[in-house]
Amino acid sequence: MKLQKKSVILFVLLLFSGIIIIPQSLATGTITMKVEPPENIFYTGVTPVGSTFSVDVVLQDITPDDDLVGIEFKLYWDPTLLEGMDLEIPDGSIWQEAIDDHNLWIVKMELNKDDGYVHYIVTCSSLEQGYNNGYLPLDETPSGIAARITFKIIKAPERYSEVSCALDLVDTKLSNGAGAPITHNVEDGLYKYIWSPPTYRPYLSVDPESVTFLAKPYPPYTPEFNVSVKINDLDVEWHLAGLEFKLYYNTTLLEVKAVNEGPFMKSYGSTMFVYHVEFDYVYVMILFWPLNETNPAAWPEGSGTLATITFQGIYAEEFPWVGTCALNLSDIKLSDERAQSIPQDPEVDGEYTIKGYVLGRQIDVFTQYPDGYNGKGPNEPSDAFAPQDLVCLTAYVTYNLDPVQNKIVSFEIHSPHDDHIIYLTAITNSTGYATVCWRIPWPCPDWPEDEIFGIWNVTATVDIANQVVTDTLQFRVGWLVELISVKSVYNEYYKGNHTEWIITFKTISAQERNVTFTLILQDELQVPIGKIIIADYTVGGAPLLGEKEYQEMMVCLTIPKWAYIGEATAHVNAYTTFPSLGGHAYCPEVTTTIRIVRP
Repeated sequence: MKLQKKSVILFVLLLFSGIIIIPQSLATGTITMKVEPPENIFYTGVTPVGSTFSVDVVLQDITPDDDLVGIEFKLYWDPTLLEGMDLEIPDGSIWQEAIDDHNLWIVKMELNKDDGYVHYIVTCSSLEQGYNNGYLPLDETPSGIAARITFKIIKAPERYSEVSCALDLVDTKLSNGAGAPITHNVEDGLYKYIWSPPTYRPYLSVDPESVTFLAKPYPPYTPEFNVSVKINDLDVEWHLAGLEFKLYYNTTLLEVKAVNEGPFMKSYGSTMFVYHVEFDYVYVMILFWPLNETNPAAWPEGSGTLATITFQGIYAEEFPWVGTCALNLSDIKLSDERAQSIPQDPEVDGEYTIKGYVLGRQIDVFTQYPDGYNGKGPNEPSDAFAPQDLVCLTAYVTYNLDPVQNKIVSFEIHSPHDDHIIYLTAITNSTGYATVCWRIPWPCPDWPEDEIFGIWNVTATVDIANQVVTDTLQFRVGWLVELISVKSVYNEYYKGNHTEWIITFKTISAQERNVTFTLILQDELQVPIGKIIIADYTVGGAPLLGEKEYQEMMVCLTIPKWAYIGEATAHVNAYTTFPSLGGHAYCPEVTTTIRIVRP
């Protein structure tokens, strides 16, 4: 027993002293101490600053003849690039049997963040106990892992460049049971962080995608209206410095009245806006100078309006004539400050539709929404309503476009499965309008959606000089914004990891509506451990009676150190605005789970 204690003390003295005393017999060995994985290469477009990763210090090719009982090393890195977060002996390490036998002696486990190194010295408290219980000398059972070091990425490379540093093993020492050092090989690791283009590309779109008018019977056939050309999903890393595009249109149906620069580019810096109205297209070019070229936040990012073109309809015929033309984006070029082309996803074009004017006995029923969304025109649909919304139906009665007053207008409304049928009447006023209002029911069965959600049908009739004329209208009822799902990019996270989520949702609204999304993460004991908020997100553009689906990333929620290990639940909600500001939820929440695990 005294011999074993002397061996341990000798081993520790050798480690601390840098092996000033050289034993007469130097132990030979074939062991390799190495960093695993040897190359730790990351890309900015995939792995953001603040992400963490771990490396293991591993011993391999250990033989019984090595009689390995003690390990020491230092591992250095560049502290301007990486922050050391943790140094640990993980479960299943080379020391697992000693840990289970309560025989582990951690002489030193130092993590120096400022200077960028760890210092590790570990052996067994009693070599005799280790030999007797069969786990000394050390081997690669259950693994050859001696330690695990976790790093956080703290510095990004410049564009088109990279940063790197060695994960440098120095002062490595292995000792046998007699206190003699064991010769061994050392293999360092490498960390490299490379700038890469963002994973998603920007694209241009026409907004709104569809514009429809019921023509007046005389020119101008439509009021002036605006069409915006927007840029979408622009990542700041692209450094957008210039762009140009053409918007084609039909000169028989439309006339350009004005072209104006949008607010998006000039909100980040100085711009030069150039446009030309040619025979059948509008040409736009924007050049950009950031306010501060050394500040990455100065470059444009996100989505916004580049230019607004004002049109007016100049041609129409009598109903049932319909005229349409595409508003096509073409010859789009995006470039960065080096005049390098920026790749882009396919553009989203627009469409203009004008429906022929109507003469004779007419009734037109529509809702209280603005023109373009209210169903004006023969048998046109209206934009959607939510449960318990107030619906006001107005019938406009005319003869040869002249209002007809004091006429009884009959309204009949059917729910999708005829669970609710509503009969109402109203009398036209001096301007030919008759209005009735009623509220969407929300009955008490377990699933009122089955009764209420879907397409509602409206019929309006009026007798004008012994001839009944009719108009119909449809609208959809449902959650105006509906959450479909939320899922995590990864199933498991360590404490300190940044979580990433994808929410899928849809809207049945053609009109634009603001949505505030919230994600609250609760750990296994229901403790809220973080939140993500996306405020004033704009949805809309769904086809009338249809729907439009979206996906959006929610990021930057970090698992805190004090979170409980186990299953965590994410709750996602969609509000009109924050409840404290008088907002309410558009729809029921959606949830998903992840696992918070130990390294």
